[in-house]
Order: sequence, then structure tokens, then C-alpha cells
Amino acid sequence: MLTIKMLSDKSLVITQPVNLYQRQSLVDNMQILIKPDFNGIDLTNYTATLEWIDPANVAHIEILNKDEELYNDQFLRYTLDVDSKFTYMAGDNTMKVTLSYSDESEGKKYVLKTGEVVVKVLKLNDYFVYADESSMTSIDNKIMELQTQADKIAAVAGIYAESVPDDVQMDDNALLQLSINGTPIGNGVQLASAVDEDDGKDDGVIDLDDSEEVETVAIIDL
Repeated sequence: MLTIKMLSDKSLVITQPVNLYQRQSLVDNMQILIKPDFNGIDLTNYTATLEWIDPANVAHIEILNKDEELYNDQFLRYTLDVDSKFTYMAGDNTMKVTLSYSDESEGKKYVLKTGEVVVKVLKLNDYFVYADESSMTSIDNKIMELQTQADKIAAVAGIYAESVPDDVQMDDNALLQLSINGTPIGNGVQLASAVDEDDGKDDGVIDLDDSEEVETVAIIDL
């Protein structure tokens, strides 16, 4: 995690550097550590905003999130997810922090400005056509689209697999039914006895329920 600390003279220093590469997004975080007491002023309830100028000389501003608890029992910790808005262009990002608080009872506004610090975004060769305003390469977006489509196809295939019969079974009343995972489905077919009840002659039908020769009836490769 990229770590920046405010010193007693309000200057900012990078205490834990991280390689940030052009157009990467939401895989690195930035944390800014500030002691809660500055010259006897409690900064706990101050709002922190990060202001920076990117390599194209465009100004940006983000309100930072503050942890509820002190970091290592001694610092206010403000965090920011490093997204493509910060990394869309390689080069130096010059940044500073503003801490502000409005005391309505006294009608006063307190503002603390830090010094500047430079965070570098490293250049990467773009092997594909440069993308749109989202600052992602076109191939990255296409891969994400294909992954989404694959997930949808897998979900549909799973539903289809659960609805296809995989066997047949017969109950004690000679009712033959298709089944899915051992659960009978449909109305089934009632099997007749192998001997015609009218004339007592063998009609060629094997009663599966009584035959010792037939042990298992299964549908293979439906």
C-alpha cells in the first residue's frame, strides 16, 4: 500500500512506495497518515481532501475516507482506492492534502494545507489501440465482456443439466418413469403382465418386476 505521512512541518513524505502502472485500476490503495494533534489543535473531526495535478496539468480533488480508530494508536489514517482516474496517464502526479473544519458555534473555519508530494505513475507500452474515456485498453474491456458472457452460459448450462432425465425407474406397481438424480418425473407408463389375462398365453412381454433375468433398466447417453 502506498503510504504518505505528514510531518510536523506539514510536509508530505512517501514512507512506503509502490509501483503504480499506467491504466491499472483498483488494485492498489493509498493511505495518508496524520497525527491527530497539530500545535494543540485536534484534527480528529476535520475533513480531508486530496488535491492533485496530473501529468496533463489537469486538477482533481477527492474526499478521503478516515478510519474510525487510530492507526497504530498514533495516526489518523485516510485512504483512497487508486483507480484509472489517477493512473490513466504516465508521469508525475503532484498532490497535497487539505484538512478543514467549520465551527458553527464560533463562526470560524479552520483550514490546514500540507506541502506537496509527487507520486509517479510508470509508463507501460500499449500493445493495443488506446481505449475510451474509462482509461482501460480495448482488449481489457473485451476480456471483461467475454468473461461475463461465459458466466451467463455456464449458468444456463447448469439449469439445463438439472432438467434432463438421466435414468429410468419402476415402482412396486410396475409404473415405469424417467428420473433426474433419483427423482421420478412425468406421468410414467404402466407396464402390463407378461401373460395376457384373457387367454393365459405368453404375449412376449417381459414383466420387469417379476423377471430374475432383468436386474437394471437404464437409459444411457440420453
